Amino acid sequence: MGYKAYFVDMDGVIWVGSKIIEEAVRAVNILHEREKIVIFLTNNSTRSRTSYVKALSDAGIKWASERHVVSSGYATALYLKKLYGGGKAYVVGESGLMEELISQGFEIAEPEDCWDKVDFVVVGMDRKFDYEKLWNAMTAVRNGAVYIATNMDPTFPSERGLAPGAGAIVAAISTGAGKSPDIVVGKPSRIMFDIAVEIAGTSNALVIGDRLDTDIVGAKSAGLDSLLVLTGVTKPDDLKKSDVKPNYVLNSLIDILNII
Repeated sequence: MGYKAYFVDMDGVIWVGSKIIEEAVRAVNILHEREKIVIFLTNNSTRSRTSYVKALSDAGIKWASERHVVSSGYATALYLKKLYGGGKAYVVGESGLMEELISQGFEIAEPEDCWDKVDFVVVGMDRKFDYEKLWNAMTAVRNGAVYIATNMDPTFPSERGLAPGAGAIVAAISTGAGKSPDIVVGKPSRIMFDIAVEIAGTSNALVIGDRLDTDIVGAKSAGLDSLLVLTGVTKPDDLKKSDVKPNYVLNSLIDILNII
């Protein structure tokens, strides 16, 4: 493997729920010690980059800074800033997504604004999603707001098994709004990969993840090689049944040290 950069997913690769995968942490630290560029690329929008840096540090990855993290929340804020410059957004999501939008100059709409006019409805993972948020979001979309999904992951790995992801929330809003999102930013969209390539300064990169439908499909769409680890969502039987094939498959990220 002669890659200069490694784009590493977090959920299912570095940790599962609150459980740290210690071998993966060791592998990432060794890649960094060998002067490889490591960018953490996650569809999870619940945390800001600042929060992710702390979580990575707590896990044992002490060298990571905000420039090493591209979340779907950050990518969404950056992409909307590039396309529209700014505006008022109704957010179905958690504090991390709101922080990233605010940092790029967006105004966060109040629920009552949805019945008048907001510019955007931005939907990400929201563990407090309820009927009122569904009603507000679908109303704003029906009133003409640009509809953006941070990502479409139907599930994500947790200590209790698969949990509903942002895609499940998007599906509910889309049903009520009568339309699909205008823009999907997270993996497998190449938007996030393009941001990572720009930060890394090279496209000679390997994408590492645990999902075929986001990490591996996205890597292929961006013209990047991919490595699937079996510590998260995808299991060996899933891989056998799928037409999507990564360049490499490892039981755990630590095994990468045997092949680089």
